[in-house]
Amino acid sequence: MTLPELEQKFINAKVPADMYSLNGGMKNGTYCIEQTGNEWCVYYASGGKKTVLATVDSLEAAYDSLWNAISVKQEFHNLARIANHKRSWTSFWVSGILFGLVFAGMGAMNLFIYMDDPTKAAPLPVSVFFMFMGLCLLGPVAGTMAYMNIKKKSFIYDFMNDEMTEVYSKREEASKAHWKLVKHFMERETLWSKYKLKYSREWLMWYSEELEKYL
Repeated sequence: MTLPELEQKFINAKVPADMYSLNGGMKNGTYCIEQTGNEWCVYYASGGKKTVLATVDSLEAAYDSLWNAISVKQEFHNLARIANHKRSWTSFWVSGILFGLVFAGMGAMNLFIYMDDPTKAAPLPVSVFFMFMGLCLLGPVAGTMAYMNIKKKSFIYDFMNDEMTEVYSKREEASKAHWKLVKHFMERETLWSKYKLKYSREWLMWYSEELEKYL
């Protein structure tokens, strides 16, 4: 396998750049190729130790061994994605808003009744409790909505300010479409994922075909 072929496989499989090194090194959790004399060693670096996966006599064979090792890991990653439930904020927001308003409404209603005629209402602490519960539910909803809005604006801003995206004639539309694609991908990622919900040229390469209609 040649280097261009290996790089294309990495793009197609959405392999993060920090998952491998073609120049050796000991970065934790990295698959590496290192030349030693007339041979090439393919190993996995973890905890300051090398786990040798293959020793071959050509660089092309080393590329093959590196891809074989990474593709197996990616298969396990894909299985984890299939098993992982979609982590969309939508259901949390809907349920949080619904129950938050119900609790806050119950508390407010009891408060109004109490102010009109205390004998017909529950004690005042009951109103305080329900209104507090409503705020406890609505607070995280507002917080996560603001967080996702910040992430979206940051993603689009970085997209719009990357010179590589100047090729898109409908640049702003492309940035929004790209955000949706990346966000959708991240919704099935594990919490310890190497992938990050922020703009990068890796994401741009991985979704170049989907964005072609905005050229």
